[in-house]
Amino acid sequence: MELRDALLAALRYELAGTLPENFSFDGVDEAFLRSLYKYSNRQEVAHLCGDALERLGVLKSVSDETAEPYRRRMSVSAYHAEQQRQVFEQISETFDKAAIPYLPLKGMVIRQLYPEPWMRTAGDLDILVKQEDLTRAGELLTAIGAKHKEKEEKHDRTFFFATGVMLELHYRLLEDERANGAKDALDGIWEHVERVDKDRFEYRMKDEWFYYYHLVHAAKHLQEGTCGIRPFLDLWVINHNTKPNSERREKLLEEQGLLPFAKAAEKLSEVWFSDKMPDEWTKSFEDFLLAGGVFGGSATRYAVQTNKKGGKFRFYLGRIFIPYKTLKKWEPILVQYPVLFPFVQVKRWFSFLFCGGVRRNRNTATAVKRIEGGHTTRELREHLGL
Repeated sequence: MELRDALLAALRYELAGTLPENFSFDGVDEAFLRSLYKYSNRQEVAHLCGDALERLGVLKSVSDETAEPYRRRMSVSAYHAEQQRQVFEQISETFDKAAIPYLPLKGMVIRQLYPEPWMRTAGDLDILVKQEDLTRAGELLTAIGAKHKEKEEKHDRTFFFATGVMLELHYRLLEDERANGAKDALDGIWEHVERVDKDRFEYRMKDEWFYYYHLVHAAKHLQEGTCGIRPFLDLWVINHNTKPNSERREKLLEEQGLLPFAKAAEKLSEVWFSDKMPDEWTKSFEDFLLAGGVFGGSATRYAVQTNKKGGKFRFYLGRIFIPYKTLKKWEPILVQYPVLFPFVQVKRWFSFLFCGGVRRNRNTATAVKRIEGGHTTRELREHLGL
């Protein structure tokens, strides 16, 4: 049994209540389950995998050493979801009283479509306000105890609450021209929202724009080489728990150049979590997302970036001589002390040479060969319209 097959089967059971035909966890050993935990945790879905294994009775028949990591991840996910819910209610009450329009984004909205809200984890809360309300909204957040994190911010402000919950207060949905130039369309999002209640100032995107924004976010991460399973889990949940206006969705996606990617993403989610049959492109798409194994994240980033930069030599050159604009995102000290740029650059070279960097990059390149066993990254990106 392959780890990827076991994970996708567990997730399918968690969402749809069924396992793939002729699939069973009977007889699986504890070593495999421990590996499955690590594999699912890298995809940030260990809590879902664990809940499925619990409900299937698998965890009841293994040692506490094997079952405990799953159960702990489930508890932590439920605890964080409740903390975030409480903070969101506090923010909502504050903005409603101040008559500030606000738009919850991403996980805070999607988790309401899951069987239980805790199943959709989120690293932070994301809320959009109008740019003219940004300063006042920030002052109100500070007044209720949130701490503003000072940093260079292109499209949001970051706040921390006493419970550890982080809020990204957005005034723009996309900071650059990725996802086929979606920035311009999303800059006008306030024209495509609906008020949740006449006595409140919370808004939600109209169905087609909510769907489009989710796919834009997934495409952006795919273009960065940082896209895993979760966007496709979300996509399946959205499509199976809403009443879509398919015609409007398709029209918007076609106008914005994301229809090929949307169709491919929808098909992959149905292959993974329903009974749709895969084709050669679905297999390549799956391999791109998952075949890297332990080095999956690095491998997909490597595959994308070598394709973008025009070959391995230029990619590695860019890894060695990192521009200040990029390096300061990874080394925040450079924002305050730009003069340290050459010293930080040299420090990274030593880390690369003597702290495992060469080995990691060699392993990454090996993983890319597995990813590109079918279609190349360039062919896949062209097929997806990205």
